[in-house]
Amino acid sequence: MNRFYSLPTLEEIGIIDAGLLEAWTICLSPHDDVLVAGNHRGAVNIWSMQEGRELVTTLETNNKFILSTAFSPDLKLATAGIDGNINIFDITTRQIIHQIGAHALPARCVTFSQQGNLVFSASDDRHVSVFDVVSGTVINTFSHAGMCLSVDTSPDHRHFVVGCSDSKVLLWDLGMQKFIRSYDQHKDQVWGVSYNKQDTGRKFASVGDDYLLQIYE
Repeated sequence: MNRFYSLPTLEEIGIIDAGLLEAWTICLSPHDDVLVAGNHRGAVNIWSMQEGRELVTTLETNNKFILSTAFSPDLKLATAGIDGNINIFDITTRQIIHQIGAHALPARCVTFSQQGNLVFSASDDRHVSVFDVVSGTVINTFSHAGMCLSVDTSPDHRHFVVGCSDSKVLLWDLGMQKFIRSYDQHKDQVWGVSYNKQDTGRKFASVGDDYLLQIYE
């Protein structure tokens, strides 16, 4: 069951009853007009956000359980699955642009750079991989001591941050392609990291199994 709330009032404004295991993760399009979610069959469900919130279509990937979805600014859709595969769709044509055998273990998180030209994936194989969206080829792979559970990129295209199973939050320089520093405030697995998209990338947050929300500057 997906529930929607008004941010100013925190009142519930709508519900989508997706069905059992039909909405593992959710993602809104850049224009907030459609909602997508991966499911246990390896497909992606798309709902309209107009009144009624009807299921528009289901995109098939021929992969396994979809664990993460993300939109680019130009309406490409990326998915990451339990089999380590990454898919990139053109959402306007509903066609797969690239199918990438990205990881040896489950890919837990996928996200685009703010410019939409790169896609990042984080995996249990302890790597974050970066791919060119146009060609679908790998640009670089970054190794970590723990399983990579979450990843996000800065609005200024300079950095990316990774949340790991060893409780670490790691900051990388994207341009120089090198490690900057580790943050050790969490005491358990870090399942989510996110930059503040409203500034130049000076702040980001992380959440973990230790019930803590950390904010960094």
